Amino acid sequence: MPLINWGKTMNNDKELTEKLNKILNESAEKKSISIIKFLRLSS
Repeated sequence: MPLINWGKTMNNDKELTEKLNKILNESAEKKSISIIKFLRLSS
C-alpha cells in the first residue's frame, strides 16, 4: 500500500491514529526511562 494512501486512511480513522500515537508515546517514554536508569547506574 502506498504511503500516501495509508496516510489518508489514517486521517479518516482518528481513533486508530490516537491509539497508535499513544502506543508510540508510551514506548518512547519507556525507552527514555530505561536510558536514564542506565545512565544513573553507569555514572
